Amino acid sequence: HTSKSPQQQQQPRRKLRHPLLATPVLLRVLRDVSSGLAHLHDNGVIHRDVKPANVLLRDDLVKLCDFGSSRDLKQTLQQMTAAGTTSYMAPEVMNEEAVGRPADVWGFGVLLFECVTGTVCARSASTQDLMARLKEVGCLPKLIRLFEQCHQVEPSERPTMTDIHRELQELVIQDAQDSQGLKEELKRAESQDRDTYNS
Repeated sequence: HTSKSPQQQQQPRRKLRHPLLATPVLLRVLRDVSSGLAHLHDNGVIHRDVKPANVLLRDDLVKLCDFGSSRDLKQTLQQMTAAGTTSYMAPEVMNEEAVGRPADVWGFGVLLFECVTGTVCARSASTQDLMARLKEVGCLPKLIRLFEQCHQVEPSERPTMTDIHRELQELVIQDAQDSQGLKEELKRAESQDRDTYNS
């Protein structure tokens, strides 16, 4: 057991807030949530209640919480009663059909939409309308495409959380490289301005 410093004690965990307009923050949150879900799925567990309220932020750490609805995939359909928050439920959950890993993927897509727009997907809205809303608020095209993949009505047509995590990791790396390149370009421009001014 180690005691926490006063500074650590003053930094409680915070629930995820939205919209996350800063692209680096958004990408890292989505990547870390996808990593947690991929880990659960690899171990034969589904979360069943993926939503912003169940994502905690502390310093640079992003963690999933509230596993009260989680279930082992070995359970039968009869044991796997509907659970979760209605706004984030996949169609197969609402229809009381067989539920598996794709249900979490649907919930992840709804979480992505809410993080970007600050609103939950309207169940009556078409996927195309929701994608148009993401484009309207300036969402990255690759995230819009990812949302479309997650929001497929047919569970078998949704990507796995492992594939989603891999794609988000690439986006995080690319964003970091772009940011570093921009910083270097700004430094060069500032240096040129100083040289021009001093000449």
